[in-house]
Amino acid sequence: MDTIEQWVATCERIDAKTSVFEAIREALKEFRAQILELNKKQLEDKGIDSHNIKLPPYSEGYKKIRAARGLPTGRTTLKFTGDFHNAFYQLVFDQMTELGSRDLKAESLEERYGDIFGLTDDNLEKLFDEMGFRNRVGEIYNQKIKSLSI
Repeated sequence: MDTIEQWVATCERIDAKTSVFEAIREALKEFRAQILELNKKQLEDKGIDSHNIKLPPYSEGYKKIRAARGLPTGRTTLKFTGDFHNAFYQLVFDQMTELGSRDLKAESLEERYGDIFGLTDDNLEKLFDEMGFRNRVGEIYNQKIKSLSI
């Protein structure tokens, strides 16, 4: 039978080493590729930012250049050569994650088009439920709790 002291010690280890944030951080790392793909697809397929707002249209001159290369002109995809999209990254911090692109154009595109990095509510819901992120966080958390038991 566990003593009160053992139970208190276990609770202290749980508080010190395990939290839901730790489980979320691990799951974010595991789901990095899916998160980045969702961000790219909402730009490329829908031409929307992280708030589900349609990106401003390309200029008429730029539309002609894109059309000549067989690229979409009816929506702003922020994809021409693929360098910007291919340089997407995700950083995971204590209680947040950051999406961005290491491409040289990233800063100017973000200034011009706004919140292009991040997932729409629909894509967050897809990530959490359809892709299993929410369940994975629970699994990781439960595994950590079990590993700290007396």
